[in-house]
Amino acid sequence: MIEALVFHPDGTQALYSKQHLHLHLHPGEESVITAGTGGETLTIDNRAIALAICVDAMQSSHRANACKAGADIYAPGVLISPASYAAESQQLADYAKSDRMMVLLANHGGSSGGWQCAGRSAIWSSSGELISAAKGQGQWLVIAQENELGEWTGKVINAGFEI
Repeated sequence: MIEALVFHPDGTQALYSKQHLHLHLHPGEESVITAGTGGETLTIDNRAIALAICVDAMQSSHRANACKAGADIYAPGVLISPASYAAESQQLADYAKSDRMMVLLANHGGSSGGWQCAGRSAIWSSSGELISAAKGQGQWLVIAQENELGEWTGKVINAGFEI
């Protein structure tokens, strides 16, 4: 099972486990990874955040469940290749617009187990507008900040080295 460990400000922890396997892209994944059951919707500053791992984010049922749970923000951590980035990032931007929820994409910024990732983590507003995006691979911190009028601005900080 692939899981994300969540640390709450009060010191408690929670787990989110990947719910969907990517069998057509990774044949045999089911022999080393089992599907999980997801996890709780997180709440930060009165905003509900639904997590997703990898292919969870590309499943319309997963996104629909996040909406049913009242998510304001959809936050997938993924491994998107350079070849798939345009289509999959557009799908996430479309989610933001159609479901009126902010989308935070955390994409791996280098290679992982022989798999090349595009990097380019990004944040879309609930209207589908790109707020901020990393320039490519490497260690980038992608930030979005809301002002007192409810408008969002973004910036990207190089947090390490570029690959």
